[in-house]
Amino acid sequence: MQFPGKNFNFLPASTRIALSRLGHESWVPTPQGLRCLPATHVEGEEEWHLDLLRWHAKEIAGRAFLLPETHLEAFYRAAHAELCSIGDFTAAEVTAVVGLAKNVGPALRVKAYSRESWAKFQDGLAEEWRELGERLASFAIPQKVE
Repeated sequence: MQFPGKNFNFLPASTRIALSRLGHESWVPTPQGLRCLPATHVEGEEEWHLDLLRWHAKEIAGRAFLLPETHLEAFYRAAHAELCSIGDFTAAEVTAVVGLAKNVGPALRVKAYSRESWAKFQDGLAEEWRELGERLASFAIPQKVE
């Protein structure tokens, strides 16, 4: 399953505040379209950001589950490079996400997954992604309709 862009181009409050002081607004893509985030801290954004990082770790661990153990280190290096190339995460965040995926991966590997349970896992990821998009959109400044 492909998740659109695998990111939301999230801008933390400190970045939004700095951009505002330079005269720029902070627009981000969401599943509901482009939304402008306020140049202030938004209640719940830290939890949202943490959930986004956890989602990426779960998604990576899910893909790793499909591979033989001999391919895992190369896969994790590629996943690290992929997240770095997106440009939305700091190197520290990417390292933490991949590290969490490595820790979650062995727990997934000991479970026997059927095609049905694997499909449920993928559906769960898709639902979490949709919810992350809705939560991000809820942080946005209401747009005036003209």
